[in-house]
Amino acid sequence: MTEAQLASLSRYKSGTNSNNFPNTDLQPLLNYFKDEICSLITQSHGSYFLIPTTDDLVAARREYAYPRTVLNHIETVEVAFNQDSPIEYILAKKIKRSDYNKSLAEANIANDFINDEPKYFIRRRAIYLLTGTISSTVLGAATVAEGIRMTYRKYPENFASALDGTTELSIDPSTSTFGFPRQFHELLARRVSMEYKDKNGIVLSRSELNYEKDLQDQLNAISREDLSEAILSSVPTNEGYDF
Repeated sequence: MTEAQLASLSRYKSGTNSNNFPNTDLQPLLNYFKDEICSLITQSHGSYFLIPTTDDLVAARREYAYPRTVLNHIETVEVAFNQDSPIEYILAKKIKRSDYNKSLAEANIANDFINDEPKYFIRRRAIYLLTGTISSTVLGAATVAEGIRMTYRKYPENFASALDGTTELSIDPSTSTFGFPRQFHELLARRVSMEYKDKNGIVLSRSELNYEKDLQDQLNAISREDLSEAILSSVPTNEGYDF
């Protein structure tokens, strides 16, 4: 289903048209309930909408900046301190800055943390690594290429205000963005119709009354899907923190 078809189906189910259910009302509802369904999908299948990305680990550098869209949805951070082949990553544990009550002087950090148990926290739109010394001697070079590996969750992009897209919505737009799963297209249109009818005092149809069951059936089905084929992406860092 395309964006334009989804808009038409939403209006068909709600018994409306572009005059009494204009895009200015329809588009926000489609986006809101899209995210609601995506949230439920991730609860059923924790790997859904996860994107892996890598960054270089640089000697003497602990802070790595990323866009808010990444930082707000980080699932895992892993660090590799050498360029062995295959490169060996160690899962880093997320903590709060308040969990470490010392100043962030390099001597304090190198003394209190070890590379075998890396930790990190988020500040100033960046991740801050708490590990042993990150030096050229430790790394064996000034940089470990792809020495930081992260996964973060990214829902499908919002629908455009014109709602006239002609591309199949289930197709991933790029290697770093997801499409909206085909089996939830009709359910999304149904959910929007339910919201419209509820607001306007209109009786729900039989299929709308059965929405929760049908949604759960699809969530159960998607929970068994195999997503072992990873989607790869690269998110460049920005030391200026101007995201």
